[in-house]
Parts: sequence; C-alpha cells; structure tokens
Amino acid sequence: MNQDATSSSTALHYADVLDFLSRSSSFKSLSPPFLKRLIVPILGVAHYDTGQYITRQGDRQENVHLVYRGRVHGSRLTEEGGEYHFFIHEGEMFGELALHSNRTYTSNLRAVVPTICLTLELETLKVAMASDWRLAKAIFRVIGNRLAERLAPVQILRFPWTDSLKVLTPKIDAQHEHLFYLINQLGEALERASSAKTLDKVVSEILNDLLLYVDTHFHDEERLMADLGVPWLGEHKAIHHRLEAEIIDFKRKVQQSTQAENQRYMGLQLHKFLGDLLVNHVMNEDMKIKSWPAAAARDGSGSPPAA
Repeated sequence: MNQDATSSSTALHYADVLDFLSRSSSFKSLSPPFLKRLIVPILGVAHYDTGQYITRQGDRQENVHLVYRGRVHGSRLTEEGGEYHFFIHEGEMFGELALHSNRTYTSNLRAVVPTICLTLELETLKVAMASDWRLAKAIFRVIGNRLAERLAPVQILRFPWTDSLKVLTPKIDAQHEHLFYLINQLGEALERASSAKTLDKVVSEILNDLLLYVDTHFHDEERLMADLGVPWLGEHKAIHHRLEAEIIDFKRKVQQSTQAENQRYMGLQLHKFLGDLLVNHVMNEDMKIKSWPAAAARDGSGSPPAA
C-alpha cells in the first residue's frame, strides 16, 4: 500500500484497511483475498487537516478517493450564480465518474475535520479493472448507483426508539431518545414541507436543538463513562469533539444556503448525517456502556451503588 500523505505520515494498519474495504459499499461484493491481491497494493493514503482543500474546481482529476476517516464538504457554483453544498461521508467514494466522463473536478472539496482518504490513481485503476471483470463490475455498479441517485426519488428512513437501545441509565437514555425524535422530525419535514422557507426554518431549529443536545449529552455521557472507569473514554471524547465540529459546520453551511434546491439537499444531508450518528455512534459506540461490567452494578438511577 502506497503512502501519499499531504500533511501527516501516520501509517494505517493493513488489516484495518482491508476490513474497511470489505465493509464499504464500493467493494463489499469482492472477497478479502481479491481485495488483498488487486486493490490494496495500488492504494495510496492521503491525510488532510481541517479546512484543507482536497481538490479545487477545474483541477485535473488524477485519482479516485474513498473517505476512510473524517468527512468532506463540497461546493460548486450553480447556473444561477449561487453555491450548491454537499457532504461526502466515511465509506463513500468520489471521483469515480471520471472513469467515463470529463477529467476535471467540477467542485471544490475540503476536509470538514481531520480526514484520511484512500486513493486509487485513475490509470492504474483502469488497468486493474481490465485485468478482472469482477472489479470492473463493482466500480461500474458504484457509478450506476451514483447516476441513479440523481434521478430516483429520495426515501426518508424512520428510526423507531425501542427499549433494546437503552444503556440502562435513565438520563442518557432520555437524551438518546430525544436524538431519535429529532431525526424523525426532520424526516417528516423533508416529506411534508410545502416550501423551501418552511424547510429552512425546521432545519435551522433542529440544528439549534442539536447543538444544545450535544453540549449537554456529551458532557453527561463522558461523566458517566468516567464514573464507570471505561478504558476507551479518551477515544470516545475525540469522537464527540469531531461530531460537534461537524454539526457546527452543518449550521454554517445551512446559513449560507439560499437556493431552494440547495436547502432541501442540505436537509437531506443532515438527515443522513444523523442517521449515521445513530447507527455508528449510539447503536455501536454508546451501547458499549451497557456491556461494561461496572454498569451492571448501578442501581438504575444513573448513580453507582452507595458504599
């Protein structure tokens, strides 16, 4: 695996990269041995600091990128002279359309938070695709899905709150339930909003509520984890810091949005972000609290048992 670091030389673990590729939407149809043989050897690694440009509009496109860690913000000028904003999430690919269309970037792309991208040089990728039809099929499936997304109606997912998602600490559970309420409220607004102005108002209110939520919830959750003595508290704090920075960035982008189409797209991006937050953070990271031995000794009130 090549190392192409723009601002850091931090090495990635080979096994982690292979596992990431196996789970990504782009390559999950391919077996780990296949990825190890054909993809891993031609991967580059690029590190970007917060706010650093990955590409600029008009740059010649040389690579396909896959977001390994972090988040990417894109913007481009519309025909009306406004700005169109979008986000690219972990596990998502960008630049693959250059395999069948023009070779210059049409958007400015910057890292929202410290970001790591896995890169595939276009000409090298073409050679690999020509060597095995299974890789070509996987890549062109990504391209087909990307083009289809532009035409297909958007489906808004619902996220029901259930007792199985409780970590058995009433305060934290109530806060998590409120997060589920916020994402479903946004989903309903995206489906029912009669005008861009109405949707913009709802998105802004939810972002304000969300910022208040994370300020309180992250503090309470970190305090609980400290009381329990969990060994991954430092890592969890870093995740919280990154999520808060992303929500603040969302709020700034929404405030800058003026085009009706752009406002709806930002709402959809926020809904996707919150869905990722629920699945990857609440359902995976936060549920570790429930399984930590010290948590079972609590009395159900959110406090440790009296000595």
